[in-house]
Amino acid sequence: MEESKIYEGLKKYFRFDKFKSELQKQAVVEVCQRKHDVLISMPTGSGKSLCYQLPAMLHEKMITIVFSPLLALIKDQIDHLLALKIRAASLNSKITVSQREALIADLKSTSPNTKILYVTPEQAATQTFKAS
Repeated sequence: MEESKIYEGLKKYFRFDKFKSELQKQAVVEVCQRKHDVLISMPTGSGKSLCYQLPAMLHEKMITIVFSPLLALIKDQIDHLLALKIRAASLNSKITVSQREALIADLKSTSPNTKILYVTPEQAATQTFKAS
């Protein structure tokens, strides 16, 4: 993917003109190239989330799954994304059966609305998640 497309997405989806750091930019470029797995180790507040959120928005017809152990952090991330009009959801023990069914139906559809799905490790270990 061309760097200009990445910068267009950065502005369009996240309203940023530039990356926080060269490391953040390099990570996003590597993820967008989709040639290999990317391990990102950056300090708190350095913009790790954007390293998977921006590529999620740039690759159409894909869903990004994020495994996170903290429900409070998941809620903060989803609230931030929803404020940016980015469709994000969480599959966790706190949602109702009807919310879970609606979310799974969306994820299984040919054109899912959800772009980024946050899942707790406990949820990922369930048979329901594995079967979905």
